[in-house]
Amino acid sequence: MSRWRARERVIAALKPTGAYLGKRDAEQSVILRCSRSGDVIEPMLMPQWYVQCGKLAQQADGLVQTGAIELLPGRQWAVWHNWMSGIEDWCVSRQL
Repeated sequence: MSRWRARERVIAALKPTGAYLGKRDAEQSVILRCSRSGDVIEPMLMPQWYVQCGKLAQQADGLVQTGAIELLPGRQWAVWHNWMSGIEDWCVSRQL
């Protein structure tokens, strides 16, 4: 369904409930357009995929702490530990 048709259907669904407050003039807003086709550029929310990195980071940090893995130069141990203890899930869908 095109974005224009979707907007019409959303407005049609909101009007009977009284949730539609009307249309405002958008003179001040900037509408981004594609330089090649001239189409309006609108953000589209998509599902994101994440890799849980917490367990992997704990294991990697533990191996360095026990000496099973040696960091070179050794002064990087504190940086490594700080990085591994604050690790967050990795959004891989933005990498594809």
